[in-house]
Amino acid sequence: MAARGEVGGVKPVVCSLVNPMANHPSSSPRLVLDLKNILGESPVWDVQAQVLLWIDIEGKTLHTYSPADERSASFSLPKRAGSIALREADDGLLFAFEDGFAIFNPFVTETNAAKPPKYIPDEAYIETEPYRQHALVRLNDGRCDRRGRFIAGGYNGDEGDTSMNRDWEADCGVYAVEAGKGDASFAARELLPFKVRCANSICFSPDGSHLYFTDSPHREIWVFDYDQATGRVVVDSRRVFATVPPPGVPDGSCVDSAGYLWNAEFFSGRVVRYSPEGEVDRVVQLSVSRVTCPCLGGRDLKTLFLTSASLGVEGKEEGAGGLWAMEVETPGLPEGRFMG
Repeated sequence: MAARGEVGGVKPVVCSLVNPMANHPSSSPRLVLDLKNILGESPVWDVQAQVLLWIDIEGKTLHTYSPADERSASFSLPKRAGSIALREADDGLLFAFEDGFAIFNPFVTETNAAKPPKYIPDEAYIETEPYRQHALVRLNDGRCDRRGRFIAGGYNGDEGDTSMNRDWEADCGVYAVEAGKGDASFAARELLPFKVRCANSICFSPDGSHLYFTDSPHREIWVFDYDQATGRVVVDSRRVFATVPPPGVPDGSCVDSAGYLWNAEFFSGRVVRYSPEGEVDRVVQLSVSRVTCPCLGGRDLKTLFLTSASLGVEGKEEGAGGLWAMEVETPGLPEGRFMG
């Protein structure tokens, strides 16, 4: 990862740790950083740099945390981003910004001046979407498949509306972003033939043959057969993998090396581990209700990092919007890197 410096004239904010990870060998969730993110999301572990990255969507901020030296930093973003992906190229990250996909490098140094985000060309897929016309609609959850394609979908709703009403209009797409051909640096296409309200839980089985996905208001996690060679789903293969009971709503997910899926439940404060057959294997209860997304990282990939949100519970829940972590027995897999 590039060296950290000033971003947009603002120096990175170095945050103190609440509980150093080395002092907590138990498997109970602990608060690592009390950042009070409005909507913390999209944690990804960079195996090469041994650093965790995640975003605060509404705070327009990218955060980093290094367990080795227990340091963290925060970098301003030009607009809201729903998710991020590491890249094979050493030039920034792929962002699912509120109005489109773009390459952007927030890690500014003395020799690397800030540059505007480099967007995907305005092709038909984006022109049919309301992302640039309606402030309440934006791109949301995303993750790379095992071949380096970035899969992401949209969100249609008011961030302040915590009802998760099933009657939202489904008008957001789910896309595959991949390296382009010829002079094109990267390109996007629609992955699913139907629209959604709130795309979440995007992750892949260890062999890459299954895609997990949820349209959160349905309170169901679905699984699709996925062709890695073409990066396409077998649409009629969709089946219910798991059903989340109220008040929980399925948010972000990740898969470990044994093929078990960890899912964060917004509103209930639970993180649930499911077997490859969709059976509940373990339930972890946090003291905050807005847990948003898990990520397996750390030196041995056995630290389960958890982002959270303070949205709607400001001043009511200690640790809301913080970064949480716990140790687990089964390691994760290296995070996929965007090939573009």
